Amino acid sequence: PAKLTVYGVRMSDNVAVATGISATEYTDAVDAATDNYSYIVTPLCDGITGLSAQTGSGVFGNGTSLPCKFSFDTKAEFNLFTVIDANKDFDAQYNWGGWMYGPDFKYTNNGDDGCAIYGYSPDNAADDWLITPPFAVEAGKHYRLTYTMWTRGDNERLTVTAGNRNTIEGQNVITPTATYNHKDKKDFVQEFSATTSGNYYVGFHITSDKKRYYLLIDDIRIDEVPDPSAPTAVTGLTATAGAAGAMSAINSFN
Repeated sequence: PAKLTVYGVRMSDNVAVATGISATEYTDAVDAATDNYSYIVTPLCDGITGLSAQTGSGVFGNGTSLPCKFSFDTKAEFNLFTVIDANKDFDAQYNWGGWMYGPDFKYTNNGDDGCAIYGYSPDNAADDWLITPPFAVEAGKHYRLTYTMWTRGDNERLTVTAGNRNTIEGQNVITPTATYNHKDKKDFVQEFSATTSGNYYVGFHITSDKKRYYLLIDDIRIDEVPDPSAPTAVTGLTATAGAAGAMSAINSFN
C-alpha cells in the first residue's frame, strides 16, 4: 500500500537509520566504531504499527587506524572477527570443523587459551575462514602483516588473504597456500598493497585434510611500511648552533 512505511533501527548502538521510508532497501554507512550490528525494521501504516523483524548480526563500522593489533584476550575481541564455515560442517557439540575462541575449545593445552583455534573435522577437509575486523588503509600504500601461528598436529594447510570486504569474494591471496607443522609459536610476516581506500581486512583460510588436528593464531598486527620506490631516509643528520651566538642552526645530513 502507498501509505506503508518502515522504521529501521541499528543495534547495538540503538540508532535510527531509516524513518518513514517506503523503499524496500536502505544503505547504512555505519559511521561508528567497529562492532557486531543488526537491524530491526518495523512497518507502519495509517498509524498502526506492525510486527518488527530483526536481521542477523554482522561486523560493520569504521576501520581501526594503524598501527593496530588484533588479539583474542576476550570473547568480545574474538566476536569482532568474521568466521565463515564455507563447507558448513561445524559441530559445536564436539568442537569439530571450525574456528573457535580458545577458552571455548574443550581440548586446549596450557598456553593456548588466548587465541583463535581451528578444530579439525573427522569427516571433511577444512574450508574455513577467520577474517579480522576492519582497519583503515589508503589505496596504493604498502602494509605489513605480522601474526603468531602454531599447530597441534601435522600438515596443516593455510592461505593468507587481504581485501576490502570481510567475505570470501572480497579477499585476495597475499601468502600462497603452505603446509605447517610446528608446535612452538612462530611469528610470520607478509607485506601487501591496498587496492582501495577505506576499510580493509586480512583473512586466514584453512584447507587442511580431515583429521589433521588443530591450528592456532594470535596477535595479528598491521602497520604501514614505506613505499619501496620512495627515497631512503637521510642519514648522519646533525644540527649545529650558529657561530657567535647567532639565532640560527645549521642542519647537515647525507
